[in-house]
Amino acid sequence: MAANVICEGENAIGIIVTGGNVEHITLSNVYFTSKESSNLSLKGRVLDANPSPYFIHVPDDCFLRIVGTDSVQISKVHGDDTR
Repeated sequence: MAANVICEGENAIGIIVTGGNVEHITLSNVYFTSKESSNLSLKGRVLDANPSPYFIHVPDDCFLRIVGTDSVQISKVHGDDTR
């Protein structure tokens, strides 16, 4: 469970699960603010999980991307509208 989290990033909040080893994720009271970045024009909207080989596309209207698990509960998760 993650609660009362405030974060800033150049792209999005990302949770990438492989091998089915993470379940029952709960997010509550999470606030995301985007910031300017030169990397965005170079890479596009992807979650880059270096050094792993995973690069996950993030839609333009998305600030939270969860991949690889279906057991997620979300409440009061907010992102800015600067895109």
